[in-house]
Amino acid sequence: MSFSLIKIPVAKNFFVHPFYLTRSTTITCSSNHRNVHYERNIPKTLDEFKQFQYKPDEQPENARSLRVAIIGCPNVGKSTLLNHLINWKISAVSSKVHTTRKNVIGIYVENNTQLEFIDTPGLVSRKHMIRHKLELSFINDLKISVQNADIITILADVSNRRERSKLNLGILDLLQQQYQNDENKESILVLNKVDKIRDKRSLLDIVSTLTTGIVNGQPVCKSNVKDEMLKAELEHGKFE
Repeated sequence: MSFSLIKIPVAKNFFVHPFYLTRSTTITCSSNHRNVHYERNIPKTLDEFKQFQYKPDEQPENARSLRVAIIGCPNVGKSTLLNHLINWKISAVSSKVHTTRKNVIGIYVENNTQLEFIDTPGLVSRKHMIRHKLELSFINDLKISVQNADIITILADVSNRRERSKLNLGILDLLQQQYQNDENKESILVLNKVDKIRDKRSLLDIVSTLTTGIVNGQPVCKSNVKDEMLKAELEHGKFE
């Protein structure tokens, strides 16, 4: 499974900068002490848990934090992306629809920086929720995570013809609401399953479609985007 990530400010305009995340190249675990924080902080016995429970909080100097909400339609790979980002299988992954029923939080710590990733339930309509007797968390948790996030990550499955032709209307509505409340809040468009697309040049058209063709208030210049993608391929390795 492969991911292509594209940074886009919410609603008003878009800045496109693609780079790639695959099984062999990650964007988060560049340090040599991968997983140190998790191995040290997760208690494995009852005694360890008791010691951990009463351990005073440690706050590094000049601490920084960022909260990232991962949203998208059901079964687009949100949980897989979260597990990749923190290099830890914290969120259940299944081919079954609606595996994630509540928000799942994964935290990555690097020196004085903490990244909090929130895996949300797949976006569904209220009618769909009632028909399939789904919990209110499918709507409430998603809205809360988006409201509290510093950055919104929208995950799209480009192997799905419908998803690569336009963003879900519910997602667009969420983004518009957030832009009205905070015009400085940004989002990241993540293209999943790009390895299923034979002609990688068509990814430029998909990016243009999903971002409505606007970059920094101007129409997308495909030649510039192509140069950025080529540069990223040379630095991080081409798609297989």
